[in-house]
Amino acid sequence: MALSKVNPNFVNQNVGRRNILRNGDMRIAQANSSTVITATTTQYVVDRIKHNLAGSTGARYSVQRKANQTDGPGEHSTYMRVECTTAQSAQSGTQSNFEDHRIEGSDLNGLAWGTTGSKDATLSFWIKGNVTGTYAVWFYAVADVANKMITKYYTINTADTWEYKTITIPARNDEIMKSNVNAGLYVRFIWNTGTGYSSGTASTSAWAADSNVNRYAGHGVNLASATGNYIETTGHQLEAGSVATEFEFRDRGTQLRDCQRYFYKWVNTGLDDQITLSTPYNPAQQDGSLPNTSASGHLYFPTEMRARPTVVAVVSAGSINRASSTYTGFTAQMSSTTVSQSVSSVTSYTATAEL
Repeated sequence: MALSKVNPNFVNQNVGRRNILRNGDMRIAQANSSTVITATTTQYVVDRIKHNLAGSTGARYSVQRKANQTDGPGEHSTYMRVECTTAQSAQSGTQSNFEDHRIEGSDLNGLAWGTTGSKDATLSFWIKGNVTGTYAVWFYAVADVANKMITKYYTINTADTWEYKTITIPARNDEIMKSNVNAGLYVRFIWNTGTGYSSGTASTSAWAADSNVNRYAGHGVNLASATGNYIETTGHQLEAGSVATEFEFRDRGTQLRDCQRYFYKWVNTGLDDQITLSTPYNPAQQDGSLPNTSASGHLYFPTEMRARPTVVAVVSAGSINRASSTYTGFTAQMSSTTVSQSVSSVTSYTATAEL
C-alpha cells in the first residue's frame, strides 16, 4: 500500500521519556498475543488499549495485534487491526464502539495542568482504514471539582493508505489535576456512535462540562455500516507541548513492565519456576482429624502493580479457594488437601489491576 504522511516535520528532542501513553506501538498483547479476538464484551485485547462496547450496541468488531508486518507505516512493524464482524446500519441512543487509552493521574504530572507552568498536549498516531471521512477523538479529564471534556477530529483522506495525524489539546487550567493511581485522562478513538452521544455541539477549543449529547458530536463515520470495514493504527503518542516529535520507542523489557503494572499473565513452564502448594502437616497424617489441612504457596509479580489485583489461578490438582493479593504478589490457597493433592502446583494465573 502507498503511504501518505501528514505533517512529517518532526522535531527531534533527546529529552528522556516523552510519551505519556503506554504500549503506543501495540507491541505488547499479553492476553492474546496475535490471536484475532471477536469482542463481545468490553475488554483489553492489546495491552493498555481498551476495546469498548457501549449502550447495548449491536455492532461487533474483531481486534488483533499484528506483529512483524512489512506493510506497517514508517518504522512500525506492529499495529492493531479493528474490523467490523457484525454490522449495524445505524446506532441509536448511546450505542457506540471505540478504543481508549486510560492514563493514571500521576502520569500527567509533566503537563502541570492547573499551575502556572501548564503545557498543551499533542497526540500523534498513524492510521489506515477503508472508510474515509471525519473521525472524533474524545478527551476526558478527571479532577476533584469537575470532570471536563474536549473533542477533536481527524480525517482519513484516502482509503487503505497509512496517514499520520496530530492533534493538540489545550492545557486544562481551571484546577490542579489529581496525581494518583486512578484514571486521570481518557483518550478515546470513536468508530461509530448513536445520537445520544452526538446530537449536540462538541466543545472543540476549550475544556467543557461533560454532556452525553456533546461528547462525539461531529463524528461523521459509521465504521459498523458493513462487515469488513476496518481500522489499522499504531504509533500512538501523547506528549507535552504543541509539536509532535518522532515516536519514542522503548526497549521491550521496559515496555512489558509498563504493561504488567496493569495486567500480568503467567504460565508455568514446569521448570525452575514451578510453585508447589504445601501444607504445614505431613501428608501421611491427613486423616481428617487435623485442625487445618489447607495448602498454600506464594507467587511474586515481576513489577509492582497499580492496585491490589484480582487474581485468577489454576492449579494442577484440586481447586483454589482463595488468592490473597498485594501489590507485589499473591498467596494461592487450597482449603483442604489429600495425599494426592499435596503436590499440587500453580499452572497459570492472571493478575488484573486495569483502569
